[in-house]
Amino acid sequence: MTERSHHAGFGIFGLICFICGILIFSEGVSASQSWTFNGETYEVNGIEMRILSLQTKFGDENAGSSENPEDPEKINAHDSADSRRIFQPGPGNDLTLELLGQILGFGSSDQFELKLRVLNPEGKMVYSISKKQEELAEDMRSGTQVSFQAVWDGKAKKGNAAGIPAGTYVPEGTYTVEAVLKCTLAVSGKKPGKVRKTIPLQVSSESSRSSEESQETAPGQEVERGLLYTGNLYIDYIAELMLKEAGLESSMDADTKVKLIYHYMTTHFHHMHSIKNAEILYDVKALRPEIVSFRKETDRKVKKGLIIYSNRYSSTLWHMVVRGGVCSDNAACYAVLLNHAGIEAGTCRGQYINMDGSRPGHSWNYAIIDGTKWYYDVDVEIQNYGKGQGDYYWYRKSRTEAEKTHAFSSES
Repeated sequence: MTERSHHAGFGIFGLICFICGILIFSEGVSASQSWTFNGETYEVNGIEMRILSLQTKFGDENAGSSENPEDPEKINAHDSADSRRIFQPGPGNDLTLELLGQILGFGSSDQFELKLRVLNPEGKMVYSISKKQEELAEDMRSGTQVSFQAVWDGKAKKGNAAGIPAGTYVPEGTYTVEAVLKCTLAVSGKKPGKVRKTIPLQVSSESSRSSEESQETAPGQEVERGLLYTGNLYIDYIAELMLKEAGLESSMDADTKVKLIYHYMTTHFHHMHSIKNAEILYDVKALRPEIVSFRKETDRKVKKGLIIYSNRYSSTLWHMVVRGGVCSDNAACYAVLLNHAGIEAGTCRGQYINMDGSRPGHSWNYAIIDGTKWYYDVDVEIQNYGKGQGDYYWYRKSRTEAEKTHAFSSES
């Protein structure tokens, strides 16, 4: 009986010690910040942080209206995830890195940091940028989503781990874009918790042309190099169709090409604030077989450096399909067609100076002909075509002439 009582007493004492041990251990876990990993989410002490998305955007990918006549995923899903998402660093061709994160339940004394990095094929950092808590948007403190964007020009950062001279373009290869969301809780101040997400990035360069190009080119034969395409199969194919419709020939000089495209835009495009009910003039689904063949040819030329995927204006698909949009859409389409024709061109943003003194926001174009920059407002031409002002009222203006009716804010 005594022996049994002795064992019973020991069992109760052991159980009490075991429970106390659990409590002590649990307190220790909290103090040392043991994070629980759940996919791309970390949770600890009632705080939850996650990376909602990480993506890359090329050039002016967000320019123009977001209205689509139908669901773009039904047509463009193939293009959005294929190998054409290639970044070719160069003048005017930047890459936007965008991190969307969320942190819930944190205190005002807790410290947070967002970081974006680009790693070379060996995993060494070539570019890095971070934002600490004091630089983050104020709405972070309400537990809402936080967005962090960085624009990378494709050049190596000073002090990069890959040993590339600062300010020079990185070599081609398969890189990794890394997003890190880091938190240090005030309760301990010890090792921070991190949540990390990565996506691949294909980097190419014009200098990667193979010697095969010179073998295909006869001595003395002029070769077009570095034509700027958007990288969107459908936009680039439709652009080529439009150039044929405009009557362009490769033997034409640059000024003639610019003028023909300008007139084509004036007579075939429309100024419209909504494209939801607009007539679809190019059935991209029906054109799919031709587009697949077109892709093979353009991919071959990209590898040789004959075409560069700038990925600028890659949101113009629906405005090309219906041939219309607002000023920014029409300006973007004009730039696409000029770039396809081998003309260095881009868009300008600012205000249009009306005769009554009003200054609405506006977009127009520039094109460089024989080393000289000229300005063109195809959207104003579209709106006033056939009203007695002439077909080329706003064609080929100098900067001084342009500034009489246009207030410049930026060029891209």
